[in-house]
Amino acid sequence: MILISRKYCFLAVNFLMVFCMLLSITDSPMAGTVTKVKFIFILYCLADIVLRREKPANNIVLAIMFIFIFYTVVWGFILDNSHVRTWNAEHRTVMLMYIFMLFGGVYELIAYKCLDEYLITSGAALALVILVQVITHSSSLSFNPAAVLGGVSGSERMKNAFGFMHVNFAGNACFCALISLHYTKKEISANNLFHSRKKIILLLSTCFLLYILLCTSCRTALIALGMYAGGRGMCNLVQSDRMTKGSKLLLLAIIIISVLILLPSSFIGGFWDYVWSNSNRSLNVSENLKWVGVIGSKWTGMGYVDNQCFYRDESAGGVGGFGVATSSLDMNYLFIYCSTGILGTALFISMIALTGLGLFLNAGQEDTTTHIVLYLVLLFYAYWETIMFTYRFWSMIVPTTVLLYASNGEMKNEVYKNRAAPPSYSYYRDVCLLQNKTIKGDNIESAGDRGFYKDTPCQQ
Repeated sequence: MILISRKYCFLAVNFLMVFCMLLSITDSPMAGTVTKVKFIFILYCLADIVLRREKPANNIVLAIMFIFIFYTVVWGFILDNSHVRTWNAEHRTVMLMYIFMLFGGVYELIAYKCLDEYLITSGAALALVILVQVITHSSSLSFNPAAVLGGVSGSERMKNAFGFMHVNFAGNACFCALISLHYTKKEISANNLFHSRKKIILLLSTCFLLYILLCTSCRTALIALGMYAGGRGMCNLVQSDRMTKGSKLLLLAIIIISVLILLPSSFIGGFWDYVWSNSNRSLNVSENLKWVGVIGSKWTGMGYVDNQCFYRDESAGGVGGFGVATSSLDMNYLFIYCSTGILGTALFISMIALTGLGLFLNAGQEDTTTHIVLYLVLLFYAYWETIMFTYRFWSMIVPTTVLLYASNGEMKNEVYKNRAAPPSYSYYRDVCLLQNKTIKGDNIESAGDRGFYKDTPCQQ
């Protein structure tokens, strides 16, 4: 009973934290005040972990946490770049808070094993903030589907931010909310759709979030959501018993060939070129990469700062936070290299690699394919936005927590720990002898993990 009560306390505090931290990157008059909720969340998680007195995570999760803390302390306190000392102090403080919040949530999730409840409450918190922002900025809402789709595909996009600090924050919030609400849920059945209030609410929420995502014209979030939906659908199809092995291989071959043909071809001017040319990512490379080594060192980077330090202030002669002409830096991997150099990039990649390793080693757990699909989608998403292991997009704390939870190696044992082991050969031999029968040597096979034999192992 106490454990159940603590679980729901954690879910309530987590709901409040997700809601408030996402609200903090909007134009809400409470945006500056609600950030204090992070201290409540951190203190609650630390107190609960201490009271449980148990080891909350396996070596992989602990290794990621250690690397993350080491990375933040070394670059935040020791490798202090005098050019951006003010930016550095602010960034390291928020990053340490983020680390405590992230791993506090991961440890609580591992302890209470409440992934479904966590996703539902977190998704509801994200959707509620989006709803509030849409209501308070209803003038930005377009009810013309053709205009919305045209704005997404054209060079002049609508970019409705709905009061978020940037349109990409709004798009990412919609992406994370949709992922959370549908992460472990089966597809909605049309037969009994109107017999369940929960399914109706889920369907309406999905339609609402999808439309708001289209209104934001955030192409990175739209592409990532499409990749996630396609990956989930393909995995479900391949795992289906209705398809033969040959059909599955043929489907996989068609998908691979289609990707190889469409991406580099003239399809919409070349899909990759189309997306790249209609963004400022080329400036990310040309305007920032040339300063690595000129400011700071190639090994340790230009300075441990938030990506907001990379900007261009035309009123100050086109200089940014480093005193030189930089450009707004959105690309996650490039940002890590520019700010922390080769060594920092190696540590960052090691955290990503360990997360992936935990997912693959823990392949026996439920929803394994879903975790891996999300992991691969976020790797692609991070090419365009600074979303991984950072507070820049607060909504990303939800999928990041889920992936770290899924990489916990002890979960695989939990799946099988409580299952009865199949009876031994000697057990059935003794049973058959008591019945004056002999044992079927060719029929001693276990029915999977169910703990019993398909047929009686005895014969006359």
